[in-house]
Amino acid sequence: MREVSENLPDHTFGIIGAKSSLEGPNIHNYTLGPRRNREEFEKILDSFDALVFFYLRTGYKLMASGAIFDAIELGIPIIAVRNDYFEHLFRLHGPLGYLYDDLPSMLADLPNLLQHDHSDVARNLVAAREYHSPEMLATIFRKKLAEILT
Repeated sequence: MREVSENLPDHTFGIIGAKSSLEGPNIHNYTLGPRRNREEFEKILDSFDALVFFYLRTGYKLMASGAIFDAIELGIPIIAVRNDYFEHLFRLHGPLGYLYDDLPSMLADLPNLLQHDHSDVARNLVAAREYHSPEMLATIFRKKLAEILT
C-alpha cells in the first residue's frame, strides 16, 4: 500500500480499523473509538472515493463485515480481493466496486481505477442500500415466513 500511495502522491489514502504501521504524507489512519463518534466516523468515510478491503479469500465466508455495509450505506465503491461474501453481494446487486483475484493485481490496478467511470457502481450501491434497508429486510422476512407457514 505504501508503494501505491507513493506512486499516487495527489491522492489520499485512509486506513480504517486497527492502527496500521503504514505511514506517509498521504496515508491517514482512522479508528472508531472513545475519541470518535459514529457521525464523525461516517463523515471521514464519506470523504473517500473508495474503500479498499484487504480481507483474505478465506475471510467472511458466512458472515458480513460491518465495514462492507458502511460502504453500501454511504455509496462508496468497494475494492477488494475476491472472496465468497463479496462475490455473493456482487451477484445479488451487480458490481459494487471492483474485485480482484489477488492482492498484487488489486494494488497494481489501483492507479487505473481512478480513470474509470463509476456510474454503474453508484447505481448498484443505491439499489443495494435500498435492498438492505430495515424496511426491505422486514418485507423479505415476512414473505419468506409466509412461504414457510403455508
